[in-house]
Amino acid sequence: MLDEVLIPIKHLINDATIAQVETAEVTYWHVELDSHDILLAEGLPAESFLDTGVRAGFENGAEHIVLHPDFSPLTLDAFCRPLVQEGPILDAVCLRLLARASELGWTLTSEDDLHAVVDGAVVYPEREGAVARFTIPAEATDIRLHSRSFVPERVHVGAGDGRRLGVPLRGLSVVDSAGVTWSVPIGSEALNQGFSFVQGEAERPWRWTTGEAVVPSILWSRTGGAFSLVVELASEEGTLQAWQAPGMVNSQETSEASPEAVAA
Repeated sequence: MLDEVLIPIKHLINDATIAQVETAEVTYWHVELDSHDILLAEGLPAESFLDTGVRAGFENGAEHIVLHPDFSPLTLDAFCRPLVQEGPILDAVCLRLLARASELGWTLTSEDDLHAVVDGAVVYPEREGAVARFTIPAEATDIRLHSRSFVPERVHVGAGDGRRLGVPLRGLSVVDSAGVTWSVPIGSEALNQGFSFVQGEAERPWRWTTGEAVVPSILWSRTGGAFSLVVELASEEGTLQAWQAPGMVNSQETSEASPEAVAA
């Protein structure tokens, strides 16, 4: 039964064996038959084109409509197989794909690779427990917190959380050259790019980043020189679990064991 249904690929993305990769341009080529059917595209079963109201979006769509002005509405009966977009069948397929990813060597990692990108330059922090401290130059104009990220639903089928999550934050502050600390509340509206909603009790709020969070300039605008960006993680509230490609574990272990490899 699992092999006899149609599932839109967007529902099967798991960030491991099936991932959505950003690209500058995509060209779609569709094959349309007299009736909807299954084709093999480089060995992968895929459906032929079925007009569900998107024909006008293709370069030759208008020409086809002029030549074949058939505006009869389509129904689910037009699909050559049942269309599945939710429910136990979809969950079963996603579980099978994750099992296949594990067989191919994909593993989950909790290493967040937290770092800052300051005006395009990567800055790694000094870390002690749940605190990460970055040294930021005085002339900084754009600071972003980057990390690995994951979607819980793509790691644990049925999690019911489709958010993109990076690291959980408890606090965000800067310390200037005079030792003065400036901070913004973790629930501040200034934290509006790359942050999920606020969670936790009112006394101890926290929130996830999305893997790329913009540090608002209001946080360091009064420092007047080089400063430290201090990030307090709420590690007890949640742990990152991101997919790691086969071979990455061994390469990381080699780099950690050999300083020469890092320098190279």
